[in-house]
Amino acid sequence: MSDLGQRIKEARQEAKMSRIELANILRVAERTVRGWEEGTREPSNIEMLKQIVIALKCDANYLLGLTS
Repeated sequence: MSDLGQRIKEARQEAKMSRIELANILRVAERTVRGWEEGTREPSNIEMLKQIVIALKCDANYLLGLTS
C-alpha cells in the first residue's frame, strides 16, 4: 500500500465513510477507490486530489505526506 493510499484510507475511515460512499461522491467506481487505497492506482490528476480532500474534509498536505 502506498503512503497516499494509506492516508486516503485513514482519512476515509476517520470520516466514517465507506469506499462506496466516497466513490459515489467522487463519481468514480468503488474499485477505483480500492485501487488508490491498495496502491495499485493513483488519482488521475490534481483536480481529483482536490475533490478527495473536499469529500474527506482533510488536509491536502496530510494526504501528500507533507504533514503527519
